[in-house]
This record gives sequence, C-alpha cells and structure tokens, in this order.
Amino acid sequence: MKGKLFLLMSACILYASCGTSDDISAEAIEDNETTPDNPLPSGPKGTPNFAQDTVFNFGKILDGERVSHDFEFTNTGEGDLIISNVQASCGCTTPDWTKDPIKPGEKGTVKAEFNSSGRGTPEAVVHEKSITVDFSNSTVPLAVLKFRAKILSKK
Repeated sequence: MKGKLFLLMSACILYASCGTSDDISAEAIEDNETTPDNPLPSGPKGTPNFAQDTVFNFGKILDGERVSHDFEFTNTGEGDLIISNVQASCGCTTPDWTKDPIKPGEKGTVKAEFNSSGRGTPEAVVHEKSITVDFSNSTVPLAVLKFRAKILSKK
C-alpha cells in the first residue's frame, strides 16, 4: 500500500512539474532570433596566428617525466581575441592559457604540460595528445594543438 501511494505521489509531482510556463513571451523569443533586422553582433574580430607549427615533438622521454611546451600565438586580427575554453584530450595533459583578452598585435600562449607516468614501453612507442582551444570573437573558432613523445620505460 505504501509503495503504491509513493508511486502515485511521485507521478503527480512529475506531472505537475511538466507543465508549461508563460514566463517567456513570444516577443522575447523573437528578439533573440537572428534575422536581417536583428543580425549577430558584429565588429572587429581577432585572429590567432601561431608562431610555430601547431604540432610539437618532445622526442624521447623517460616514463614518469613531466614535460611542457608553450604554444605561442599573436592576435593578427583587428579586435580583441578571447580564449573561451581549453580542453585536453586526456587526464595526463594539463593545459594553461592566457586568460585576459589579447589585443591586436599582442601575444597569447597555451601551455601543455604532459605527465608520462605509466606510458613508457621498451620500444618507446610514440604517444600523441591534443588540446582543443575555443576562441571567442575570432575569425578562427577553434585550434587543435598536438604534441608527440616517444616514451621509453625506465627498465
């Protein structure tokens, strides 16, 4: 009996929470649509231009070594460039990046720190990892930065 009462009360709560809300008016929805009368915000945008290649090779390293590399870029665009998100491909890589807006002509960096613990083999197999960088107010929405390392076991 208690189980049926609990089930009935749960169903009533779920049903009540599925109702519609009139909190958002049709005008508010229309105001957020992109139309010829209401285009996306415009203005000068930044452009990240990476000084080196977007792929870095650490070469041979020993299992357990922590290595890092700074991927440096210059904003060659006309507006401020913002790094909105940075995501590493795995937990063995820790990214750090320029948090402030990068003005035209200024430099920014994305640092990749790699922990090679537990990845070494006697044959020094090549490992490749990546970091995806999302830009805001940019002519380039994202960049994928990669690095490689041959990881040799300590034995």
